[in-house]
Amino acid sequence: MFTWSPARARSWLAASGGATLAAALAGALGAATLSGPLWAALHQALSLYVGGLLSGGPAAPPAGVWRAAFGLDLRTAALAWAGGLFAFGWALTLSVLVAEGFAVGFALAALAGAVPNPAAWLAAAFPALAATCLMAGLGAVALSLANRQRESRRGRHAPPTGTTYGAYAFLLVLAALGFAAVALLQAYGLPAALRLLAASPGLGMRGLWPV
Repeated sequence: MFTWSPARARSWLAASGGATLAAALAGALGAATLSGPLWAALHQALSLYVGGLLSGGPAAPPAGVWRAAFGLDLRTAALAWAGGLFAFGWALTLSVLVAEGFAVGFALAALAGAVPNPAAWLAAAFPALAATCLMAGLGAVALSLANRQRESRRGRHAPPTGTTYGAYAFLLVLAALGFAAVALLQAYGLPAALRLLAASPGLGMRGLWPV
């Protein structure tokens, strides 16, 4: 039976989280190197997106935001999860984690440069941070299972059992529920939080998101 000891859990979480964090830092540095015209175009796109969130207009209908966010997170999670199904799948899982971390780091750095209000930035960043943490946790289990299969090929451990694979499949279901909740937060909670901030005395829409 495949089990996780506290030490094993910490080591794989450190590997998964470390790869994601390093990629996020690289993404943030990449955003910082954007030229003036590219930065202006990105700022305009972000302004249109947040304006759509605040208005609930066709630019960002909540149901569409939920479907897009959940679909993207679920496809990414499925790729990371699939890496745990074979011995050398760790490369696939790590690649997914690095790509996820880089994209999130780039996006959060772009938001930090475009949003002057820390509370607004945190509200906009929270769904992405939550999804990334879920992805890193799933990736840690995938890396551990892939390593267990690699070691079983070398005769160091017994191969994973059917019960292990069943639990691993159930983990993907739990992760999907988590990503669905995060997407709901992004689609419905984020616009509500931004509207609340925009209505706060002394802040207003321009102080929240100048365009």
